[in-house]
Amino acid sequence: VRDETGYDEQGVEEVLLERTVEVSDQSRDVEVTNWQAEYDKAIELPIGERLRGSVCTVLATPQAEVLGRAFNPIAEMDPAELLDEFQGRIEGIDAVERVGETAVSLLGTTADVGRFEAEGEVGDAGVAVDIELLVTEPVESGDDLIIVIAAFPLALAEQERPDAVAMIEGVDHPT
Repeated sequence: VRDETGYDEQGVEEVLLERTVEVSDQSRDVEVTNWQAEYDKAIELPIGERLRGSVCTVLATPQAEVLGRAFNPIAEMDPAELLDEFQGRIEGIDAVERVGETAVSLLGTTADVGRFEAEGEVGDAGVAVDIELLVTEPVESGDDLIIVIAAFPLALAEQERPDAVAMIEGVDHPT
């Protein structure tokens, strides 16, 4: 799918999250190892500069068990809540507004995808543009939950949205 859509893999990294979880009168410190894969598509400028234009991020987070019960707050979040959760980790995104939703196939399951518009930055140059974001609901895959967030310039939405959806539908997560 990457070849067909023009996305390049930018890396896969481990993302550690630490939280204190309370159940009844007990609490435990929990460290969860997530895996994040990031892909992007370049926008070539006439001056020969490459800007990072469209981005697709896939996050795999385990369905942790704490005090004998499955626990991952992400499991119950809808796309808007997920965007709120991760917005602080996405640099340069402001003024987010939900504009719709759709459904796509993700790992053999129909997943709800929230469509959002926001103010954002493209590339390392910090060029301000209006962007569209697609955020999937969490989808179970083995012991993990999978979430996909795609972003692209709003001015290129009609061209870029089908490629972003193809990237979401092309996610492969071995269990």
